Amino acid sequence: MQELDFPISALLDDLAARLDPLFPRSETRDRAVRYIKGLLSQCERKNGWHLAEWAGDATPDGGKRAIKPIYPP
Repeated sequence: MQELDFPISALLDDLAARLDPLFPRSETRDRAVRYIKGLLSQCERKNGWHLAEWAGDATPDGGKRAIKPIYPP
């Protein structure tokens, strides 16, 4: 995973703190924050597989589960 510029990292840390009550598990929150970082990154293609590779995950399954509570079925 590539690091982002400091001002953006500080904003994402603040975002993670705000998202904390929405995610009962810290692992899920961390995965959702990594997904958001991937969306804001210089990743060439922003689909599930590329974002998972960017975040260092083997498959996009975890990222999909992390954002599922955000989007209604």
